Parts: sequence; C-alpha cells; structure tokens
Amino acid sequence: MVDERGDAAWDSETDADRLRAPHVLVLGLGESGFAMARWCATHGCTLRLTDSRTSPPNRDAALALPSGVQGPHTFASAQADVVDSADTSAGQVHAFAPSLLDGGIDLVAISPGLSPLDPSVAMLLAAAHERDIPVWGELEFFARALRALRAAGQPSHVIAITGTNGKTTTTAMTGQLVARTGCTVAVAGNISPAMLTRLLDAIEQQSLPQVWVLELSSFQLETARTFEADAAAVLNVTQDHLDWHGGMDAYAAAKFRIFGAHTRPVINRDDARGAAWLAQWRGMQAEVAREAGTAPRRAATFGMGAPTLAGDFGLVEEGGLTWLAHVVRADGVDDVPPMAGLDPVRGVVVAPMPPETEADADAVVTSDVAEDGVADGDTADVDGHADLTDDVALSSTPTDPEASMALANETDAADVAETVLAEPVDSEDGKTPRRRRRKAFVEPEGMTKLLMPVDALRVRGLHNACNALAALALCRGIGLPLAPLLHGLREYRGEPHRVEVIATLEGVDYVDDSKATNVGATVAALDGLAAPTILIAGGDGKGQDFSPLLPAVARWCKAVMLIGRDGPQVRAAIESAGVVLEDHSTLQAAVDAAAAYAAPGDVVLLSPACASFDMFRGYAHRAAVFHECVAERAAAQGVML
Repeated sequence: MVDERGDAAWDSETDADRLRAPHVLVLGLGESGFAMARWCATHGCTLRLTDSRTSPPNRDAALALPSGVQGPHTFASAQADVVDSADTSAGQVHAFAPSLLDGGIDLVAISPGLSPLDPSVAMLLAAAHERDIPVWGELEFFARALRALRAAGQPSHVIAITGTNGKTTTTAMTGQLVARTGCTVAVAGNISPAMLTRLLDAIEQQSLPQVWVLELSSFQLETARTFEADAAAVLNVTQDHLDWHGGMDAYAAAKFRIFGAHTRPVINRDDARGAAWLAQWRGMQAEVAREAGTAPRRAATFGMGAPTLAGDFGLVEEGGLTWLAHVVRADGVDDVPPMAGLDPVRGVVVAPMPPETEADADAVVTSDVAEDGVADGDTADVDGHADLTDDVALSSTPTDPEASMALANETDAADVAETVLAEPVDSEDGKTPRRRRRKAFVEPEGMTKLLMPVDALRVRGLHNACNALAALALCRGIGLPLAPLLHGLREYRGEPHRVEVIATLEGVDYVDDSKATNVGATVAALDGLAAPTILIAGGDGKGQDFSPLLPAVARWCKAVMLIGRDGPQVRAAIESAGVVLEDHSTLQAAVDAAAAYAAPGDVVLLSPACASFDMFRGYAHRAAVFHECVAERAAAQGVML
C-alpha cells in the first residue's frame, strides 16, 4: 500500500538530494514522527500534523517548530485543530482522512507505529498513491540525508541491525565495540533516540560520527526505499507483529529490506528464513560474478554451531570450554579493507574518514540484490587499501582465556581460478567458434581461530553469545580490527529486562526477561540459559502461535506459572510437555509459586512470550513489578537488592 516511487519530493540531479517539498503531512507524533516534523521544519518545510490521539506526546513541541507549522491539523477529538473538510463519523474525527492531502501536500511522512493495513491509514495512503504523492518513513529521510552529507564530503559508515529478537542487545553491543576501536559512533533508531533527532543534534554540534549503528524494526524498514548500509544483519525471523504486516511473509520481507545493493550481509545460518535468503543471494552473486569474471561478493554468517567458511563466526567446544570462533583464510588474505583513518599498528581509528572519491565509487561492482529500491551508485566501500596487518598473534588452540583476547585476520575473500567454459563463442570472422575464458569461484581453505570463551562474556545465555558473534561480524564488515572488539565484548554488561539476572536467593537465579514479548524471545531465553527453569509466561499474545514453546518448555522447565489474558492459550500449547502448569491472577502470586518450586541451581525466569498491556503499562512496568516481588523475598531473607 505504501507508495514505492518516493522520488517526487527529492531533486537528486540538481541539488545533492536536498529536501525541496514545501508542504509535508506528518502522520503520528510519537518519537519518530516528531523527529520527521523537526527535520522538515529545519529544512524550511511547512507542516500539517495529524495523530489519532487527542493529546499526542509531542503535540505542543511540534506546533512550536520554527518554520511556522500551518494547519489544518487533526488530533483525534481536539476540534479546534480540525479542518472543516476532515471526515467525521458519529462525531469522531478521522485523524487519517484522505482530505488531509488537500491544499498542496507534496510529501507524506508516516510514523512507524502506523500499519499500512489499518483501514483509515490505508485509505489515506491509497489517496496519496493516486495523487502521486510519495510516502516516506524516518529511515528514508535519514538515508537521503546521509547521501547528501556524503556528497558534501562528510561520509559515515552505517551498520544496521534487525531481527525479531536480540536487536537492542546486539545494537548496543555493536555500538560499544565500535567505540572501543576509537571511532566516534552514534547509536540510534528503534533503540532511541530517533535517527533524525540524533542526526540533527550531530549537525548542530558539528560532530558527525564516523559510524552509525542503527536498530531497525520491521515497521521502519517497511517504508525504506533507498537505505544503503555498509554492513547489516538479520538476527532471526520468527512470528511477531503479524497483525501490523498482515502475515509472516510480509513481515519477513520487511526485515530483509535492510540489505541494499552494496551492503555486506550478516546472516544467522541457524534461522530458516535467513538461510533461505542467503542461499538465493549467493546464487545471484555467483551468476553476477560469472558474467563479470570476478569473485562473488561475500556474506558473513554466525550461529551456535562451528563456523565452516572463511569469514564466518560460530561456537566451538575446546578444552572443556565453549569458545567464540572465527574462520580465517589459511593463506592469510583479507578482503575487508581497514577503515580509512585506521592506525594498523595501534588498531584504532585516529582520524576522520576522507570523502569518497568518484574512483572509489566507480570501482564497486553493482548488482540487483535488494528486494526493493536502493541508492543508485552509493557505497561506502573503499578500494585500494593494503591488507590489515594484525599486531597480535592468535593461537588456534589457546588454553588460557586471557591469552585468547587477541587479533585475527578476517579472510573471507574469494579465490578466483581461470577456467574454460564449454559454450562456443563466435570468433571475429563469424565462422570459427572459440571458447570464452572466464574466472570461476573457488572456495578458499579456512582455518578456525578461537577468539574468547563464552564464559568471559558478562551477559548470560548462548543466545547472547550469538549476539556477540553478530556484532563481531558487523564490525569486521566495515574493516574494524578484531583485538579491540574482543576487549569490548568483555566489557559489555547487557541491557535491562533482557535475560537480566536481578538476584540470586538461596542458590536460585531470578531473571528478568520482560522484554520477551514474543514466542521466539522466550525460546531463545530458555535455550540460552540451558538450566532447570520455573517459567512465568502469559499476557497479550497478539495472535501468536504458542506451539513453538513446547520443545523448549519440555526440555528446560520444571514448572510454568501462567498469567494474563492469553495464559489459557499458552497452557493449551504446552500441556503435552509433562511439566507442572499453574494459573495465577497476579504476577506476585506467580513469583511466590515459582519460588516454592525452585531449588538451588534453578532459574525463576520472567519471559512472558507476550505483550504486557492486558495487565501492565508496558514491559518495563511488568519488569518493575517483578523486581518488587523479588526484592520483597530478598528482604524477608535479610538481603537488600
């Protein structure tokens, strides 16, 4: 439903992608919507604002924007702000009436929380399409702004991360790793702050970062058309937000929109949809390479098993420990050029990156691999640099965990060997057939390097080890050295409400995973902790299929305490697991019952697999109540948390 053309309000030919839309309709005034309104106002646009809430969170600030916000505006039943032509029904104002496009709207800016399948939103988007008015989300504004900055000699590298689960942890982790190398970095997107807010602040402070690390939701990616990251990851794709997207296929398609034509993909090889996408992508790259006589572009993968191909990351059992591991080329070749400004001796970035030259851009071989539009001719790849020379040797079989914190070459470049194809090609005289000589890809031999033990991470669970592998692959994908990245991993402490151990009482760990609002997150927590568990689950199920919980519950759970509106649906899905199931009307009762079942070495895990709004104000409120319950138990034992 969302307009895919997206170019009418952008003059890339004459003015380096400067916004020239004089009149913008902003749909929704949450964090992202207000950021778009502020961005447009800063660039001289006049705005029309609409929100389905009577008092949206940024209403007054938006109305006070400096460009002179011009009506009409609609804020639900705030009649003073509603134009006469706005549609009404039974006394209610339609915040997304197609008539809001009247009066010369040139561009629609849509907030990520608004589903294009919502009937009222869909009507407005259809009307915009009929009038040839482009519809952009915040990510599209951001992508075009970065392109304009690049053209002005102020380039940045971009790392982007999406997935059903693990986005925030991996994004925060990646940002910390980038900073550990000495780069200036900005972390933004779904993780907050909004991308355009962070960009405006950086421009005003004249402190543009060398690297952007973006957490992107499927909502944000849905309206992206020209976004082009340097390295991007889809961590996993499981059921979530199906009501917003209309189905699993549409949801997955939005996730994989994160990969542009020049993006280095990072894929979870254990994820079925990720593996299928990667197989198709590799086939396309092989065909492009055969035609061009060059090595195919490479992706990096990560997973819980041992890595096998050069450039991949995984987990390896060695010496009684589980290790983060990486496959490098046995011949020591590394096709990932070091980031411009990198000191190869110190292993840190010491100077801003120079602007990309025309020669750099022309050196990149393009291919049509994105699912939808990509930025024409844009890339942050820089050719012509010497291979990174690492200053610390890395043993392939280390026994000392501290000694493993060292640097290893990433070497996932493709070898190319000359071969003769069988098909004849007409000679110049048109009579004598000859054979065309092309170059064929030969997978290079690899060597597994152990990087650091999983136990050296401060975050719990094998799923967090996989998040760490993804972060390493992304950072290496833009040419950052491995040694400081590994030190950064040791320092990362995790994010709140994501498999967060909040107390250990009488040998029982109490773990807050309130952010687990879908089935996949809870399965990941159970498998990642890999311990006897009393699970607290239930809430607003959002129409999910709970059956994928069954294997993990059967394997790890001693009992499950069920809460919330859809607790009965969870029960029905896991009844055959053969574990104790109890229904509780409050979280306090569930915690008390869980504690009664727990023995030393067990885990009491709040990982609801559901949203929280049936009982709480949000997942953070649910977590706060859980913390209070655990704190009361601790106080009764004379322990202060």
